[in-house]
Amino acid sequence: MLSDFELRMLRRSLCVHDQLRLDAAIVASCEDRSLRDMRDMRKTLELVAHIYHVTVKDILSKSRREHLVAARQLAAYAIRELSGEPPISFPEIGRFINREHSTVMHAHKLISIRVASEPIFAREVGNLLRDLRGQEAA
Repeated sequence: MLSDFELRMLRRSLCVHDQLRLDAAIVASCEDRSLRDMRDMRKTLELVAHIYHVTVKDILSKSRREHLVAARQLAAYAIRELSGEPPISFPEIGRFINREHSTVMHAHKLISIRVASEPIFAREVGNLLRDLRGQEAA
């Protein structure tokens, strides 16, 4: 029987070998979520990056430029909202997007407030989530 450590190392190894094209941040998170969840988070980042006309690398960067912060916040919100039950934890999303869990919590709260108070923004976020759910089904 394999120890917990050996199982984690085996899982990490499988993640690395099966997903060589994924970024280092994504591969590091494979311990905590299934590959399907990792792919879904990556798709979310890619779609948000496309909407904001930036790259995934830009979203994952340390930059504090306003449009990148907005894209990062929306990506964190979408990842959490689409993760199902139980939802992906804030610390895990934070590791995925290179941020602290408290930053992810703040982003989720800000987007939630905007969705509740701005109908046009709520419609745009709803369309994004609908598009992402459609990609998951495909």
